[in-house]
Amino acid sequence: MYADRFTHPRRLNPGGLGIALAINGTLLAGLLFANPDIVTRGPAKVLEAFNVQKDPPPPLPETPPPPRAEQPSRTTQPSIELLSRTAKTSDAPVLVFDTKASSGDTDDTGSVTVDPIRPIAAPVLTGVEPDPRFARDFQPAYPPAMRRAGQEGRVSVRVLVGVDGRVKDIALISSPGDDFFQATRRQAMAKWRFKPATRDGVPVEAWRVMNLRFVLDDG
Repeated sequence: MYADRFTHPRRLNPGGLGIALAINGTLLAGLLFANPDIVTRGPAKVLEAFNVQKDPPPPLPETPPPPRAEQPSRTTQPSIELLSRTAKTSDAPVLVFDTKASSGDTDDTGSVTVDPIRPIAAPVLTGVEPDPRFARDFQPAYPPAMRRAGQEGRVSVRVLVGVDGRVKDIALISSPGDDFFQATRRQAMAKWRFKPATRDGVPVEAWRVMNLRFVLDDG
């Protein structure tokens, strides 16, 4: 029974076909005769922008100038008088300011009275001088080598004399040989005595140039 159903070809149903055609025709007619509303869009509007001008602010009220201070008809100014007095402990002038009040119709100027200042005296200086009590000790012993060689010469040195009159240092200026200078140096550091230099009567250190001659004794 089932095998026979699949072997026979299917037949079209005339009634169903007619119903389908009728339905499709009805729908097509309805679409053709219908009057649909079609909405059309117009061109887009262009927005225009512009600046809005604001009214300027009202002007500020003018400020009246401040009242001028009244100038006094009469002025009072202190005048300074410079006095010169002599201190009890020194000759230097002592300046004393004396302030006095004065008034008048015209401007007052300070009057200054200054005594003439005496010029400062230059210090009194004295140089180094050999002490005559030690005159015999200034000549150094003759160097034996220079004596045997028969050589004579002149030595020039600078010596630094302290406040006690003794030689603190010695510097060579010229000498014909080192033996002469060494003999002079030993004698100066040990035996030489001076009167020291002074400044306003006070002993001070100072330099002095000394010249010596080494001469052979013919006797």
